[in-house]
Amino acid sequence: MLSKNSNLGSNFFKIKASISEMIGTITINLIPKSIFNM
Repeated sequence: MLSKNSNLGSNFFKIKASISEMIGTITINLIPKSIFNM
């Protein structure tokens, strides 16, 4: 039970990290475009 729970936690952190990484890449790609469009 405990090992299953810790595995779920590590998977959650991996998903969270990949989501924040994706958001970071999107922001880095979108911010320069919006600045140039101004």
